[in-house]
Amino acid sequence: MKVSTLVKRYAHGLVAACSEEAEYESILTELKEINRLFESHRELKFLLENPFIPRTKKKRIVEEIIDSLKPHPKVKRFLHLINDHERLPLLKDIVNYFPYAWLAKKGVAVFEVRSAVPLEKEEVEAIGDKLTRLEAGPVYLDLIVDPEILAGLRIRKGNVVYDASIKGQLNKIKEILSEE
Repeated sequence: MKVSTLVKRYAHGLVAACSEEAEYESILTELKEINRLFESHRELKFLLENPFIPRTKKKRIVEEIIDSLKPHPKVKRFLHLINDHERLPLLKDIVNYFPYAWLAKKGVAVFEVRSAVPLEKEEVEAIGDKLTRLEAGPVYLDLIVDPEILAGLRIRKGNVVYDASIKGQLNKIKEILSEE
């Protein structure tokens, strides 16, 4: 998952404000609903993206919407914050990254596992067991089917990539041949 530094900062900041699992779940649910609301209303989306509408008017409209929804106080403060800094277009990405930030707070290592076909349950368990031993702690596997890798696996944790895919091997061969 490619995520901007700004999205990560906002998500981790909100996670830092969550004191327990129940509060995290409540905030995540509300954020998903509010994001769905903003994404589904064409007129609202047009209004927010229209460069001819003054920023102050957009800000006031969003504030009225937020206040009318009566969200959790932390959600309300967070939405006002991103609205004040004109980051509302990042809400969808922040909501999508929020669970990963929560896992990081709990000390769970997140791995993106890409395969050309869906992995069998036994394969997922074996990969999870191996990575748990390597990390010496809990792991979460974000399983993604990506036909472009042709065969094999590509496992990513942050900026570190373990590429055991056919496409990755072909790219390595291509690099070696182009150096000669």
